[in-house]
Amino acid sequence: MPKYAQTADLNASYGDSVILRLADRDKSGAVDTAVIERVWASVDSVIDSHLATAGYTDIGNTVPPLLTAIAVDLAYEALHTGTIGDVAKDRANQARDTLKRIADGKLELGLPKDTVTTAKDSASPIAKPKPTSIMDGF
Repeated sequence: MPKYAQTADLNASYGDSVILRLADRDKSGAVDTAVIERVWASVDSVIDSHLATAGYTDIGNTVPPLLTAIAVDLAYEALHTGTIGDVAKDRANQARDTLKRIADGKLELGLPKDTVTTAKDSASPIAKPKPTSIMDGF
């Protein structure tokens, strides 16, 4: 199950018929579930990586509308196998820019602090491994 948006959110933003056209890869007249699941897994992973960089380890059960909008725009772009329109491309680029601003600490998610766990709040902080070299020990 996707974390940040649902297929209903995608349909609401872009229309059922448009999403069906993009996600019906076998031309059966129905959305290919495997296609949608792969897209959501990819989108979730992109968002997760940016949130982790910002120090968020758990946003709780409340998904900020900003993250839902980002997920929808990235998913819509990912569903395209050919040319994508300029507006959709711009929205996906804006979504990635927003994620970068979150990761860089320049944009807050707007969640109450008691509903969010960050790496700073965690009992065992996430440590980055020390870089190693093949020359270590010589």
